[in-house]
Amino acid sequence: MPDDTTVTTVLAVWGAVLSSALGVLKIRDGWLDRPRLRIVLRPGRKSGVYPSPYGEAFLLIINVANVGRRPTSINQVSLLLPKGSGKRFVGFFLDALTFTYPVELQENRDHDFAANEDSIRTGYKLTPDRYVVRVDTAGGRVYWSHGPLTRRWKSRRWKL
Repeated sequence: MPDDTTVTTVLAVWGAVLSSALGVLKIRDGWLDRPRLRIVLRPGRKSGVYPSPYGEAFLLIINVANVGRRPTSINQVSLLLPKGSGKRFVGFFLDALTFTYPVELQENRDHDFAANEDSIRTGYKLTPDRYVVRVDTAGGRVYWSHGPLTRRWKSRRWKL
């Protein structure tokens, strides 16, 4: 018959292993349940496809898709400007259907935002190979269309 210290030790080890495994599962669930956005840029679209206040101009369409498990609300979509342009961001993207913010994105849904690409090219001297988009959510998270190194290269911002 085992003594009391052996039983206590086995139960303590069992409790430690079980609680550690449950803690790892909870961290995994929290990681998977976060909102995640995928951003796709589509320059050069003719405005006849979308209802647009821009007339017959070419549009830069930003498709934002929620590929995570939680709904999220988009507060602003803006374009990163190159260094030396005086401003860092220009937030002139509109919801392509209602032209209002915030836009609620449910799980596995996407939404289009539009801007006049002709005014971007003439006003800010940007070409489509230099477009970098930032999406701000109501939760305070910021999502980018490109990774950190590509962002710095495209916007000519090499220093922090």
